[in-house]
Amino acid sequence: MNKNDYLTIGKIADRAMAMYKSYGIKLDRLSLLMDIEFTNEVNPMRLDDFLAADDGNFGHDISGILRHFNRETKVLDDGFSPRYSA
Repeated sequence: MNKNDYLTIGKIADRAMAMYKSYGIKLDRLSLLMDIEFTNEVNPMRLDDFLAADDGNFGHDISGILRHFNRETKVLDDGFSPRYSA
């Protein structure tokens, strides 16, 4: 990953945090950053497209990552595949 990828992941995390906050759900930014980063490592993503996605597709991918990314095995469980996979 390059510096741009890290900056984009930060913007994705900020957008996700704002989205979840609007529903009264608080996310831990550091954990979210790491989950997105590791998901991108094991399942390369089109990060710019992900960031620019409409709310429905963005929400699908971010909630899927939050629900299915296994921090112990570093894989996406239950056959989940983000819509913005490369």
